[in-house]
Amino acid sequence: MSKKILGFDTSKEKTGVAFYEDGLDPESLEVIKFENSAIWADRVAELIDIWKPDVIVFSETSNRMNGQTVKRILYGLMFLLEHVAFRKGIPVVPVNDPTVKAYLGIKFGKTEQIKRDTLIWAKNETGLDMTDDQADAVAFCYYLNKIIQ
Repeated sequence: MSKKILGFDTSKEKTGVAFYEDGLDPESLEVIKFENSAIWADRVAELIDIWKPDVIVFSETSNRMNGQTVKRILYGLMFLLEHVAFRKGIPVVPVNDPTVKAYLGIKFGKTEQIKRDTLIWAKNETGLDMTDDQADAVAFCYYLNKIIQ
């Protein structure tokens, strides 16, 4: 039986979203622009209600080059995502971005190259054009689907 996986690529500017059940649902691709934490959390809760996932996946990786303020915001969003999911009774699986990308055959290097390679992987995998945030969310879903079978 296939798992219904809702993936998030959290970011202080915008969060990529994807839903995966026996493959990507193209209608699920979304970007949540960050205005404030209340609006962001409300949209996450709405997406959980819409897609009814069995599990949520997101990357808990923070770029070591991020400043303290950015790290604080990212960790806050990660906590908030987990809190919203907990209140909805949905388990959360944080993944490590380098592990996911290595699994997909994406070599780690400069950030811009990783983004390009992830977009290429996502296009090859789904046939769809998408943002780098959406491509990351798709990658997290794909990875979790493969490792929990």
